[in-house]
Amino acid sequence: MTTVTLQLDESLLNETKAEAEARHSSLDAVVADALQRASSQWKGEASFEESIEARRSRLRSAIAKFSHFDTGGPYTRDEMNER
Repeated sequence: MTTVTLQLDESLLNETKAEAEARHSSLDAVVADALQRASSQWKGEASFEESIEARRSRLRSAIAKFSHFDTGGPYTRDEMNER
């Protein structure tokens, strides 16, 4: 890892700190994530939003493959723990 010193507008810094707190993350992690996403876009890779949508699409397809299964539920707690 390399240490970088940045000069930021105070309002941008405060917004970024708030975002880090909302994510239960560090300021360093939020900035690193933003730089990684920007770098991916510069390289012509899919944007973060596009990659999330692609993952959602694959998940929906996987769920659809198994939608015909019926487990007969819902089960009670005792039924779930029978062995």
